[in-house]
Amino acid sequence: FPVTITGAVVNKFGVFSDTTTQTAAAAYTPQAVTFDTTDASDGFSRGSPTSRIVASRKGHYNFQFSLQLSSGSSSNKKIWIWPRINGTDAVNSASEISLSGSGTMLVPSWNWVLYLAENDYFQLMFAVEDTNIQVTAYTAQTGANGTINFARPAVPSAILTVTEAAIVTGK
Repeated sequence: FPVTITGAVVNKFGVFSDTTTQTAAAAYTPQAVTFDTTDASDGFSRGSPTSRIVASRKGHYNFQFSLQLSSGSSSNKKIWIWPRINGTDAVNSASEISLSGSGTMLVPSWNWVLYLAENDYFQLMFAVEDTNIQVTAYTAQTGANGTINFARPAVPSAILTVTEAAIVTGK
């Protein structure tokens, strides 16, 4: 779907991540995922607060995410994840997943194609049944460290990639 103008592709994109562990303040309370790093961007920026990802122009955008979830207690617990545009939940967009067992980890990831007007903002929302669920970050390892016996890059708590699905004109 990219539109080519004199040999240049003009699709907009953004890649954002977060290097901190995020914990819900309370059960059953929607909370926005924050992003402390802009890894790459042309046409998107982190807003204020940093949970807002702002589009520089109107269009249909593919929002893809992954969250590094961890469980801190042995009970079964649920988390719900969905998108918001300008503070309004996207219709028919939430998913529910469960974690069980202390130390359980899960990396949910999926995508939505959503329309944003110029200066609209996207937020990735979550709510938990039990505040023992965290969106967890891990620092990079440069060598043997406890049970980790190899070097590896950091594990961000959240990654969000936005790519333009189509350029909308005349609307």
